[in-house]
Amino acid sequence: MPAWFTDVPILTSAGVFMAFFMTFAACGVLAFRRVSGIIFGAEAEWRDLATLCLQAGVTFFALLLALLSFAAYQNYTDARNAVSAEAAALGVLYREASGYPPGIRNGLQEDLRGYTRHVIADEWDDHQRGWAPESGEPYVREFQNAIFAFRPEGPTQSNLHSASLAAFKDFINARRQRLTAASIGIPGLLWGVLVAGVLTVISLTWFIPVKRTRAHIFLSCSTAFAASLALYSIVAVDRPFKGSVSVPATAFQLVLDTTMR
Repeated sequence: MPAWFTDVPILTSAGVFMAFFMTFAACGVLAFRRVSGIIFGAEAEWRDLATLCLQAGVTFFALLLALLSFAAYQNYTDARNAVSAEAAALGVLYREASGYPPGIRNGLQEDLRGYTRHVIADEWDDHQRGWAPESGEPYVREFQNAIFAFRPEGPTQSNLHSASLAAFKDFINARRQRLTAASIGIPGLLWGVLVAGVLTVISLTWFIPVKRTRAHIFLSCSTAFAASLALYSIVAVDRPFKGSVSVPATAFQLVLDTTMR
């Protein structure tokens, strides 16, 4: 989907999206009513043939739509879980850092606060543009160098340091998953197949023999509305960090306001 489509409010984009397909349906009915009569007029079982073809098209399209809906929502869920896991690991790291000697403690905690503020203020804006930002990497490297250079003295510090290293590993994994999720989406080829499928299903409704034009338009537009609504649900969650339906930075803000205050 074009980038501008996910940048507008959800009600606007959804309205434009469904209006396009419903207009396509209504115009097709008006344009093809006579054509369908010419093509199928001599067929005694015109209604049954058109209905059978429509059912076959809907079945294949619905299967593809269901599979891609699940894939898109799974990507959205994975992104949300990665954000929660990264924020939780940051909170654990900050608390673990409080147990270090004063000479290193303040630096570690300040690195974590700086990173969290940067993610909220800068990286999330990049996410909204569809990017996978690496601008927070200097904060990560600075924290990594400081904690790797520390040499624990005694069993208490050794246990604390081991727990901190484990939490740091969890943080790195969650961060990588978040950045990866920012660039994952349904390929353009599949978008083309989905849109072509919706248009095909709508087009098949033009050839159903209905006596009244208004009734025919109503049936075709109803099919277009249902199909486009299902398709839009995939559009809305295709990019987890873009658009009105996106993963927020709430988890990071919560850690910053509570654990890191």
